[in-house]
Amino acid sequence: MKINGRKKNIIITSYGKKIPTDKIEATLKTVESVTEAIIVGDNKPYCSAVFWVDPQKCNNKTIEQAIKKLNNELEHPAQIKRWKILDENLLDKPKNSNAQLKTNRQELLKQIEDVIETLYTSQNENKADSNN
Repeated sequence: MKINGRKKNIIITSYGKKIPTDKIEATLKTVESVTEAIIVGDNKPYCSAVFWVDPQKCNNKTIEQAIKKLNNELEHPAQIKRWKILDENLLDKPKNSNAQLKTNRQELLKQIEDVIETLYTSQNENKADSNN
């Protein structure tokens, strides 16, 4: 499955930094339990990630280690500061995919709008170690 939308998925942070998300998302999808990942942060002060995982293989520690490793390779504005693992697989819902079975990024972002907002307002979400 692939998320589609704009030809190039670029986040522009509230500081005006342009961050292409495709390579970051592709790297995160290589983590064993991750079935899909989406990077968010448009008009926000930092980047965050939302993950869909295989519940039988899900290991939060593995995901946390992958984020730390990836953050070491990314420039500061592109580093993932917070993330959320979702229980419900919105990717399986018919209105989230097109005729080629690709996921519509904008429709998906609308559906997880509340989740995204909590990544920027809640103090209880997963955070990357600030010592990167």
